[in-house]
Amino acid sequence: MLIVNQKKEYEFIPVSERGQENPFTVKIRPLGVREMAKLEDNFITIKEGDGISLSQGTYNQKALKAGIITWENLKDEDGVEYKVKKNSNGEVLDESLNLLPPTILSEIANAIVTISKYPEDADVLLGNSDTETDKPV
Repeated sequence: MLIVNQKKEYEFIPVSERGQENPFTVKIRPLGVREMAKLEDNFITIKEGDGISLSQGTYNQKALKAGIITWENLKDEDGVEYKVKKNSNGEVLDESLNLLPPTILSEIANAIVTISKYPEDADVLLGNSDTETDKPV
């Protein structure tokens, strides 16, 4: 039986934030078929004489820009909350992404791609499964 997941957004807490009192939480959405096709079309390039090239950074960047809806609990040293800034097309701006460490960006990008390709695995990935040992409190 094929089960269709119509969920439009998910809350994702990076592993390093799970269990914290007010963890950094990002709302993400799955990318559509066309968005995933564009993303994956640019992931691998083959150049004559140079071989195969994987563009993981660009792949992650595009997934983040399209898949992040908003976030919360990202504050500066004075307690001022940083909001997600987007362009007129609804894509997250680089200045917002630059606030986060590369490891967390990679984790969020992986979550966006995974829920887009394998929505049935979303609960385990997002820490919502009963079998998940580091489930958020």
